[in-house]
Amino acid sequence: MKKLENWNWLIRMTFLFILINACKEDHDSDTSLPQVVISAPGENSFTDMGDPLPISANVTDNSIHEVNLQIKSATDSLLFTKTYNAHDKTSFGVSETWTVPRLGTAPTEITILITAEDHSKNKGSASRVVSVFPK
Repeated sequence: MKKLENWNWLIRMTFLFILINACKEDHDSDTSLPQVVISAPGENSFTDMGDPLPISANVTDNSIHEVNLQIKSATDSLLFTKTYNAHDKTSFGVSETWTVPRLGTAPTEITILITAEDHSKNKGSASRVVSVFPK
């Protein structure tokens, strides 16, 4: 019975070692920021409250770890956030359709921010401001 306990302990420790070191490749020499390009909405875009807003972007890097999409109001309130696991990809596409909520009775703006982080903790981002009009 003691031998079986020793094997269980060894298997558990091996699994734990693999789990802890799964994302610990040597990326110390990587100083390149991930590149983020927003393709939609376009520059100087506008939309109406209640309408769907297509959002698309592409991220490239030699080892992407995570991509985050945030949409903020003109007062910097967080309206939407989503994090994508892009573990070890060299290219990652973001594609969302977000319905613009009612943000008041006057025209306003929202900011779309997409941030990517690689395994060396380098961060790259891109943002887009969109004018929003009440219906």
